[in-house]
Amino acid sequence: MSVYDKIGEFLLHLRFKHGVEEFSDTSELANFLAQMSPGEEAAAILSLPGRPRPFLVSAYREGDIFAVAIVDLDDVRTARLKIGLEELEDATSRAGAELFGDRGIAPFFLPIMEKEGEIYFAMGVKVALDVVTGGVIDQLIETLEWEGDTYYERIMEKLASEQQPKST
Repeated sequence: MSVYDKIGEFLLHLRFKHGVEEFSDTSELANFLAQMSPGEEAAAILSLPGRPRPFLVSAYREGDIFAVAIVDLDDVRTARLKIGLEELEDATSRAGAELFGDRGIAPFFLPIMEKEGEIYFAMGVKVALDVVTGGVIDQLIETLEWEGDTYYERIMEKLASEQQPKST
């Protein structure tokens, strides 16, 4: 099974088994997220016209603050890592927050599958927002698209440096 078959299967599972809503416009998605109650979490699929694969969006509202994660399911990468598939998101979220937290963003890798020692993952970003609007979501997507290579390279460097034995 290819990585894109796996993504398609995952999206079908979200849509039909879990009833995750799909949006074709960032403003519609923002309205959906803005209506969340404090303590509520939500997942959504953002299928923008002209893109082969959608964005996966998850959000949690704590008071007036929204924690939002956006994953570009069209930006799939692969690497041989010493981190297991199940630890990849947490490890890369920590690394991304350390590297880019001063910018208010935490890039991360969302694991998809492992095949022959290679881990396949999609690029994503996590942010905390006071207000969720279509424009803010557009800006996050643009940032992810423009900075994805930088995020990938810096996180990979950080993971490699953490894997090196420490000399005393």
